Amino acid sequence: MCFDFQKMFAGKTVTLLGAGVSNMPLAEVLIKAGAHLIVRDRKSIEALGEAGARLQDMGAQMILGEDYLENIKGDYLFRSPGFRPDLPQLLQAKDGGCVITSEMEMFLEHAPCPVVGVTGSDGKSTTTTLISKILEKPRKQESLFGRKYWRTAAASDQRNGI
Repeated sequence: MCFDFQKMFAGKTVTLLGAGVSNMPLAEVLIKAGAHLIVRDRKSIEALGEAGARLQDMGAQMILGEDYLENIKGDYLFRSPGFRPDLPQLLQAKDGGCVITSEMEMFLEHAPCPVVGVTGSDGKSTTTTLISKILEKPRKQESLFGRKYWRTAAASDQRNGI
């Protein structure tokens, strides 16, 4: 079964913590799925540069500056790995009914196949490619996910018409 971004996020208010380059693919998928996207970041729009301008062009609501973590409300909140899940502002949002998650957590919960993780400082791309090739079988879906690869999301988008 494929993960249906549109079904899950259409009409929902979704917050992304951090407007960096790493959140751009997720922002694009959420907006295409019909989510009302709010991006919160400590930096100013000028300091965010091209990423900030791109988010604004996509229609994201930007909450920026020192108080960017205050009064978080909505249906979902995606936190980057640098944000501890036990921050008081995140716990308050959770108590208010917001689902606190991360891109990786969502991926692992909805992956349409077994997941193999590869960590380390050298050789990850080669190792993930080798594992992917070993696991390929007819009628089996394989996914290659890593710093340089995001085939699952792109394939899921195509299957779901996003």
